[in-house]
Amino acid sequence: MGYDKIHGELLKLDFTVNPTTVKNILRRHGLSPAPQRGKTSWHTLSEALSGADAGMRFLQR
Repeated sequence: MGYDKIHGELLKLDFTVNPTTVKNILRRHGLSPAPQRGKTSWHTLSEALSGADAGMRFLQR
């Protein structure tokens, strides 16, 4: 699923985060798994995740 891809990209950036955390954050912001989602623009994704930015800061090294 897309959660695993995002988790993998975060690992490449040296972020340690559980894949379930990624899934929960995306679900909390109304983003379902990719196969069930319609076409979502990068702008829509950015808007949905903008509030998660503050919550993710504690994951920084």
